[in-house]
Amino acid sequence: MKLDSTVRKAFRAALVGAAALVAVLVSSGIGENRAWAGYADIVIDASSGEVLHARNADVQNYPASLTKMMTLYLLFDSLEKGKLKLDDGLYVSSHAEAQPATKLGLNAGDTIKVEKAILAIIIQSANDAAVVVGEAIGGTEDNFADLMTKKARALGMASTNFENASGLPDTRQHTTARDLAVLARALMTDFPQYYHYFGVTKFVWGGRTIKTHNRLMVAYDGADGLKTGYIRASGFNLVTSAIRNNQRVIGVVLGGKSPSARDQQMAKLLDGGFAEMAMADNGRDRNTVVPGVKPADLGVAIASLNDQTDTNAMVEAANMPENALTLADAASTTGEGDVDTGDNGEGSNAAVPPDGGWGVQVGAFLKYAPAKLAATNAQREYRGLVDAHILVDESKTHTGATMYRSRLIGLTQADAETACKGLRKLGTACLVIKTTTATVADNAQ
Repeated sequence: MKLDSTVRKAFRAALVGAAALVAVLVSSGIGENRAWAGYADIVIDASSGEVLHARNADVQNYPASLTKMMTLYLLFDSLEKGKLKLDDGLYVSSHAEAQPATKLGLNAGDTIKVEKAILAIIIQSANDAAVVVGEAIGGTEDNFADLMTKKARALGMASTNFENASGLPDTRQHTTARDLAVLARALMTDFPQYYHYFGVTKFVWGGRTIKTHNRLMVAYDGADGLKTGYIRASGFNLVTSAIRNNQRVIGVVLGGKSPSARDQQMAKLLDGGFAEMAMADNGRDRNTVVPGVKPADLGVAIASLNDQTDTNAMVEAANMPENALTLADAASTTGEGDVDTGDNGEGSNAAVPPDGGWGVQVGAFLKYAPAKLAATNAQREYRGLVDAHILVDESKTHTGATMYRSRLIGLTQADAETACKGLRKLGTACLVIKTTTATVADNAQ
């Protein structure tokens, strides 16, 4: 009997150990079709949903705080249906208070207005605010996560599963670049009256001003939202939409190695998307997918939520037209490169070098530094441009905003066309331009 008792104890211990092992495997996602971190991207035409570029777009990744886009989708849906109002106070639970940073620092028992919660989620990526919203709509965060996944399926996001409202680490929470592009497009088309919140760059809470860390939204010509995300397992993620000349693209980058690398990659992808749309001569009418919200109206809506003294550049970005010439335009237009030749503080006035009045434009930005970087990188990527001059062309848009265009100049038309083709093969979007006289910010080789 003693032996039997010992055997039974050992058997029970083995069962307990096996159960514990199974629990660990399940909680870690082992044995499932689990998500894994890796690089992925996609760019789509927002009006049609057409894919302009994709790389690993259907590979599963962790969404991190891009999860909050679905949290906001369900919140906007509740607002549209009249279940909530912007000035409603949402109750803060102890569970919401206990969320780790980044967060507002909400205290259990307090309330936060719906509009403030929206701004906190977009601008600060506040985890506590996201949970407050989830509990207000779903009763519990777990129930809300089920609603999130159900809505994802309804939108066609077949490879996405949500487990929380914030995007905090959970191995069962996964998505793809393609699914996130679908979600971004749905936010615009389904709730155009709320899309302007993604363009707000700061808000005041508890006497302090909280500013966005979505630098690309401010720096990139025409960008007006959407969301950044980071957890250690995912890397640096970003979904961005930009509009130029009444054409809108949506880009998704997952698994970036750093914020700057992610932002630079997104800028290249968006440039490529716009260039491809400009070159496409298929007779289709490509219009913005924000029905009833014109770019100028979007700028006004954003300005109403921002301090005007800080956000003029961002508002101009929402209104800014496409200022680069297509290859066909460049061949028939003169003087496009003419700008105010007053000293811009970055360099000195100079005429375009005599060896050619043509060049290659590789981007347009609201700040000098990214414009200079884009031109420098383009020159390094295509070594056949060793005789070209780097030019950061400072000019004014029709709304008065200062814009910096990244250019490589001093080429003949044939050389410019050859160079642009070479750059495109290397993944750099570009346009051939006709130049005359410009302010040379830096022509160092």
